[in-house]
Amino acid sequence: MTMERNSAPLFRPVDRTPIAPAFASAASMFLVTMDTLVVNLALPDIQSRFGAAMWEQQWIIDGYTIALAALLLLAGNLTDRWGTQKAFASGVAIFCLSSILCALSTSSSTLIFGRALMGAGAALILPSSMSIINQGYTAEHSRKVALAAWGIGGSAATAFGPVLGGCLVPISWRLVFAINIPPCLLLLLLCTRIVPRKNTDTPIDMEEQLLSLTGLTCIVGGIIALGTGDHVAPSIALVASGLTIFSCFIRRQHISSAPSVPPDLVRNPGIRLSLLGGFIIILNWNGLVFLCTLYLQQVLNLSPLEAGMTFMYGAIASVIGNLGGERISVKFGAQRTLLLGSLCLIACHLLLLVAGIGFLSPLHIACAICLSGLGGAITTPCLAETVLSHAPSKESGIASALFNTMRQIGGAVGIAVFGSIVSTSPALQQGLTRCFFISLAATCYFAWKVLRSRDVLDPAAEAEMGSSILVRCERASIMRKFFHTR
Repeated sequence: MTMERNSAPLFRPVDRTPIAPAFASAASMFLVTMDTLVVNLALPDIQSRFGAAMWEQQWIIDGYTIALAALLLLAGNLTDRWGTQKAFASGVAIFCLSSILCALSTSSSTLIFGRALMGAGAALILPSSMSIINQGYTAEHSRKVALAAWGIGGSAATAFGPVLGGCLVPISWRLVFAINIPPCLLLLLLCTRIVPRKNTDTPIDMEEQLLSLTGLTCIVGGIIALGTGDHVAPSIALVASGLTIFSCFIRRQHISSAPSVPPDLVRNPGIRLSLLGGFIIILNWNGLVFLCTLYLQQVLNLSPLEAGMTFMYGAIASVIGNLGGERISVKFGAQRTLLLGSLCLIACHLLLLVAGIGFLSPLHIACAICLSGLGGAITTPCLAETVLSHAPSKESGIASALFNTMRQIGGAVGIAVFGSIVSTSPALQQGLTRCFFISLAATCYFAWKVLRSRDVLDPAAEAEMGSSILVRCERASIMRKFFHTR
């Protein structure tokens, strides 16, 4: 009598999934996102050092985000044209040099220029960081884990960035920029571990890039100018000119032989929904951090470190959201994941609205940051996965650039709009209430769009549900025929 042996091996093979691409992508996301937020706490010191007005402080923030948003499409095309490794290394090098320039700046105009140059470097980093994931992890599960790590990098930056800024600003506001140099050098070393992707002959239309940059700058600049209350008519004309120029950019996409944004990408309903979600989420987040930082330091008179510690509690919530978001997405699908994240964001804005009627305390802000960090951490990787899964592989660079472009445009518009609303309000508290209401309405609109998009987000689940309904209908028909014959 022979005994059957178990054919399964005694030891499973070790998973050889590389970690360098995921680490480089997450670290770069941390760096780029942190620099969007960490400067907020340095604004009072910069104001006292250079005598910067409110509009100059807004440009110190938006100079970075505008350059980042306007150049992301060009950076996506360059990523496909140059290859991931070269584009990533170039972006990190520009980011490092511009950080040195900002740290050594002697005027607000030099600082604004350095921030814009830093945004140009970040524009090259973001699409190439997502492309690193797309080419380094072909398996769906590995790619989702890498995207979760990428999201953790951004979420950790949004939470720890203000804390780090609060620790560095009392020493010197220049350290807020100098702290970027060591991570940039580490990322340049990691570039040698990234497998170069074959370059593509992607044509680039520079006129489109100029239209995009000019239009976006005019729109945001006009909104910021409106907040000063001076020269209202020229400010409105500037916004109208920006909208006209940007509409020319959109119209050119349909007639150009080499469009910056392939029309097929924009027509895809899954990508359109992801672009909307990315825009609204980052608009609310950047605006929330900007306004709450001003409130904590100017109204409650907290120190930079105390104000930064208020945002620290969102770190745990962000990490939990990114770690659990991938599992929720796999188990329940993209639609339910996005709805869960949207509910967290709605609860955040409701809390701020209700608390803002009376006295808005640091505890209220900390709880709201936790809810916002949790909701954003759950939704952002899911939206990024939706973009990559709906885009062709050869267009992954431009698709990721388009997604990040909408996110950065949302951040720039959020700071410009919310800053202008607060500047024109009789009191800061009243301006905050108006901004929180706008955030709540925008988030509710996104949740409503998600509810109507089950067939786009979870086509397999929709098809399975349709087939099960068909089976039940057939069974009911058979039973009716059976009883009718009886």
